[in-house]
Amino acid sequence: MVRSYDRFEAAQTFGVICSNNSNALVCFDSAVKTVSGPVSAGRAVVPALEDILTWDIKKGEICARWHDDDCRAEVTQIARTDAQNFFAAGYSDGSVRIWDAATDSLRVVLNGHRTAITALSFDGPGIRLASGSRDTNIVLWDVVAEVGIARLKGHSDQITGLQFVAPEPISLASGSGATHLISTAKDGLIKVWNLDVADCIETHTAHTGECWALASFAPYVVTAGLDGELKLWRLDHHADLETEKPVISSLGSVNRQSRTRPQTLAFNADGHYLAAHGTDKSVELFRLRSELEIEKLKKRRRKRKAKEGDEQDLKDDASCLDAADRLVSYVTIRANARVRSVAWLDSPDNSQIRLFAALSNNSLETFTVPVAEALDHKNDVPDYQTSYALQLPGHQSEIRCGALNGAADVFASVSDGQLKLWNVSSGTCIRTLACGSATSLSWMLSDRYIVVATKEGELELFDVAAASLVESVAAHEGVVSSLHLHPDGTSIASGSADKTVKFWKIETRQKPVLGTTRTTNQITLKQSRTLKLTDDVLAIRFSPDGKLLAVSLLDNTVKVFFADTLKFYLSLYGHKLPVLDMDIAQDNKLLVTSSADKNVKLWGLDFGDCHKSIFAHSDAVLRVKFQRTYGSQSNDGDNSGHNFFSCSRDRQIRYWDGDRFESILRLDGHHAEVSALDVGPDFVVTGGHDRSIRVWRMSDDPVFLEEEREKELETMYEDQLTDQLRRQEILENAADGPGEADDVVEAANASTAVSGHTTIESLTASEKIAESLDIGESDLLLMREYEREKLARPALGQPQRHPILVALGNIASERHVLNTVRGVKASQIEAALLVLPFDRIITLLRFCDIWAQNGWDIALTTRIIVFLLRNFHQQIVANRLMRSMLDSVRGHLRLALNRERDLLGYNLAALRFVKQEMRYDGVTEFADVQEPSKKRAFATIL
Repeated sequence: MVRSYDRFEAAQTFGVICSNNSNALVCFDSAVKTVSGPVSAGRAVVPALEDILTWDIKKGEICARWHDDDCRAEVTQIARTDAQNFFAAGYSDGSVRIWDAATDSLRVVLNGHRTAITALSFDGPGIRLASGSRDTNIVLWDVVAEVGIARLKGHSDQITGLQFVAPEPISLASGSGATHLISTAKDGLIKVWNLDVADCIETHTAHTGECWALASFAPYVVTAGLDGELKLWRLDHHADLETEKPVISSLGSVNRQSRTRPQTLAFNADGHYLAAHGTDKSVELFRLRSELEIEKLKKRRRKRKAKEGDEQDLKDDASCLDAADRLVSYVTIRANARVRSVAWLDSPDNSQIRLFAALSNNSLETFTVPVAEALDHKNDVPDYQTSYALQLPGHQSEIRCGALNGAADVFASVSDGQLKLWNVSSGTCIRTLACGSATSLSWMLSDRYIVVATKEGELELFDVAAASLVESVAAHEGVVSSLHLHPDGTSIASGSADKTVKFWKIETRQKPVLGTTRTTNQITLKQSRTLKLTDDVLAIRFSPDGKLLAVSLLDNTVKVFFADTLKFYLSLYGHKLPVLDMDIAQDNKLLVTSSADKNVKLWGLDFGDCHKSIFAHSDAVLRVKFQRTYGSQSNDGDNSGHNFFSCSRDRQIRYWDGDRFESILRLDGHHAEVSALDVGPDFVVTGGHDRSIRVWRMSDDPVFLEEEREKELETMYEDQLTDQLRRQEILENAADGPGEADDVVEAANASTAVSGHTTIESLTASEKIAESLDIGESDLLLMREYEREKLARPALGQPQRHPILVALGNIASERHVLNTVRGVKASQIEAALLVLPFDRIITLLRFCDIWAQNGWDIALTTRIIVFLLRNFHQQIVANRLMRSMLDSVRGHLRLALNRERDLLGYNLAALRFVKQEMRYDGVTEFADVQEPSKKRAFATIL
């Protein structure tokens, strides 16, 4: 009989307010307004590891969570359209996903990069999207058609900024989009790309070092470099290649107060203020002077120059102004932690501006700053205020330890300075208590109290119901590394770096009530015994029956003592590095240890023999925990108590069979080392240095080891295949790529490079297309032969067709191939066609000829034909047998496109007619009719 195990799947993720590897944006809910102004303070769209969260800034509640089950990569960049309906998210695996904010759903997945996305930008209408990556490439996407337009190559380092601009003035009524794209990279260059020809038309040296940020608001562009330098550029609306006028020209530099590496530049909605920040806690606001202020400044300087008699400067107004005169420092905002990104919020009135900041300590803040016109005096320094702060729903530092209560419905987690209690079912934070630099914790007294061990050597006792600190005991002289409650619940043991294990009795004492003569009962910890050892204590554990105490030391050994007399029992040695955690099975027969040497060892407590040493993880194993049996829910019988979980610095959680010494399941999800682990009746809770707490629940689908091994082998094969394809693409790009100074070849490569790249999904789609072409070609030949023979023998019966075509309703082979191609995602068609063998390309062109002749899906047919001719032009031209077929394709496609053009023109004319009729029927012209004035009449009195 094949043995089965319980399967655990990801169920919940909470504790993350905002992750650090991406920017954050804001959007305003315009539907919620009152007469006095907007009710909501706005919504923050922030990254949460692999998810995207939308927070109500005022209420501090999660409005939506954007999650893709097929994505495990972390979000690295977010951009939105001007209409705020669609958001683009870039991920660390190089993919881009478009999310619909109205329905909180995923619209499309775009694959065009191999490395993390570092820059995203929509054009004005939101039709095109530009993505930049660490692979130095820029991909231009058509969001509506879900395809790549071009791959722009030219930078030699990571892309750091992208902005669509329009050097020519664009009217909103025309609906035209941007014509140029500006890009910056760590190579210190700023490039201007002509989107009509996908060509780099200008290259400037932005900074002497790396260029890290880009922002634009017509007619200005600002870039940020190292050493606090901001450079101001002007867009020329009358730029002309024939007159060799540059699209952008430098106006000078402005220095920030902070010298840290810049991260974000952002103009507010009206373009009057610019926010800039680095890797520290400060956000500097700059004010862009208006044209009226600049003219006044020019007049003052001309007047001063006239007095000095400098006639040369009087002739040139531009020489008397630099970037520091146009962009002036306004105020510096200090946040509570290092700032990761900033964004501007809509203001309810014109007397203030609001700034949103995502901090690196897993929190959000909003600031209110008065505008310059609202100040009493021109030279006054504005006073900013913190409007809202969101900190409680997550830890502000890495999670170090966690434990479930006895009922397994509340999870307690500790970090540096915080103790938080979480509802496992809902994922909400119930309590937040201030504590020391915690290292371990333990529930006690029927889950009414929690003991926290700190690095300062103290034991802090908290009352859960009152949410208060009851007592703080100076327990050890060194770091308290481990705590464990005795199974009888009357005492607790603590191990420390001072080479001692101390035992504490839980007692009650009388505490006087302040201001009265009464006393009240208070729980306290009283030391009862001390066990002195030869080295630092790292972990301690009581056996479930309370008879044994296991202690791991810094000398890589585990000492086992009798818990009642503290006499030595066993010494377990074999690890090459110290044991970081351990656990004892429910039957008191097996001890499992996890070590920094990446191994997990199983020991028998009868004789101290090592049953098995398992190379469990690729990094230090931090936590290990046996699965407890609760009733008869387990699938593996009486030995389920020997199954255990382990977590490591390699970000993985593994489920093991302690009797067969085999890996059952691997749980991936954390993006940093996993430092907290506890097992419930039907779920597992983990916490890590990514500040997330994840719940893995038992599913009804059992685990079979053979199937899991096959899945792991398939995953390894797919990873190797994608790595091989990535290396092949890198070599091809290096072979075709230009030199650093060869701008002409560089532009040619940019305009002809394919935007997408091969993925596992595109390979699967290519296999489906190839299979359908084989079936369709054989069936097409069969049916043509049948039609010829039927002319001579009218009574001839229909031949036996392919079973798939018969199962699909006896459809035609050309219709089956078309349906297969239609089933491929629009963003993956080109990548799927690229890996097809050339003989399949010839077959596909034959089917495209049939589709064009029948008028089936002309848009898709035209796209396939154009793509094949563009990428396989040399092979197709060299094949003489394809000339007749190409002539047929040209004739049929031209007729089909003419029909589509006539139909489109007819529909457009009808729409214009309907529009004209609606205008005549729905619009009434009003004219002011003046009545003739009446003379004032007076009564005649006789």
